[in-house]
Amino acid sequence: MYSADQKKHLFWHIIIAVIMIILVTPYITDAYYFGPLDYVNLFFYVSGRYYIGGIFTKNHDIGVLEGTIWQLFAPLVFLIYFLIKKNYGALFFSLFWFFENFVNISIHNLWLPACFYHIHFYNL
Repeated sequence: MYSADQKKHLFWHIIIAVIMIILVTPYITDAYYFGPLDYVNLFFYVSGRYYIGGIFTKNHDIGVLEGTIWQLFAPLVFLIYFLIKKNYGALFFSLFWFFENFVNISIHNLWLPACFYHIHFYNL
């Protein structure tokens, strides 16, 4: 009925679907959930402030977005990689990761008006 290779792919697609359900459920049921994926996003955000911060130090208007750019760049790299490899289970996880970032970005953007007046939470 199914070859060994097809069974292996089906098994991994089921595993990824279960992991996705486990990851998505708290975001739907709890408005203030900060899960393990958010800690990964926070790491990329803070490292983006460090790595990209050297590029945009003179232009404060663009410098506000340096962590956000890096935070979106990381899942985008995985998304493109899995798209090229045609690994659709991991591709859907990367899509979820990419769009889940916008929850944290929207929270951070509440601070943007304060950032343009140089009252960023890093300076408080």
